[in-house]
Amino acid sequence: MHNWKITGVDTHSSEHKAVVDLVNKGILEIPKTEDGKYTNIASINTKDSITKEEIVALSQKANINPNQFNHVKRKGEFYKKLSRIIK
Repeated sequence: MHNWKITGVDTHSSEHKAVVDLVNKGILEIPKTEDGKYTNIASINTKDSITKEEIVALSQKANINPNQFNHVKRKGEFYKKLSRIIK
């Protein structure tokens, strides 16, 4: 029996599906403590702005040219596009 639930997340959104896909493929990592023991230390917020460095790093992990994402501003938009490209 579980006595907790995740709130404030639309588990049917395209952003959520893209995040799950990228995590399952090992491209996007769940934030964790330095020792890797705990993973509930930070959220993956799809509404946050994304930096060029983040785009390059994740694109390289997926073996994708990062120039395809030059106009992407938000993490959710990037995650959706990256997930579609690598399918």
